Amino acid sequence: MKGINWLGVVLGLIAGQVIGFLWYGVLFQRRWMELNGLDPDAPMEMSMDDNLAMGAGAVVTLVVVIGLAILIKRIGAQTLMGGAKWGLFAAFFFGATTVALRALYSTEPFGLDTWCLWSIDAFYLLVYFPVAGALIGGVGKRT
Repeated sequence: MKGINWLGVVLGLIAGQVIGFLWYGVLFQRRWMELNGLDPDAPMEMSMDDNLAMGAGAVVTLVVVIGLAILIKRIGAQTLMGGAKWGLFAAFFFGATTVALRALYSTEPFGLDTWCLWSIDAFYLLVYFPVAGALIGGVGKRT
């Protein structure tokens, strides 16, 4: 893992958490909750399971950001635009398509709700990956 931009990785992780909070906690919270069978009007109480899920989500985000850092380093795209471009590439070809497979093979009939949930999840990746990639590619010193 020599040569990885660890400052960019940390900033990408933070960006992923902030964008995720805004995306799922502010912009699309109500609709995302409805599509997942949750009551958006119910009082929000954090359980131990919720805390574990949030922690696991941060770990998964860290793994994604490290993977982007390795890709960006190997490609030699260590600039702001190069990182953003390869982040978008990874989001489109790996992230959004994987989310699509989950939607296609879910037990729910494929309809407008499935399409809407896929859109919320996939477009989050299409925003977050390029931002993280730009931070990895264009910020800080590589060691």
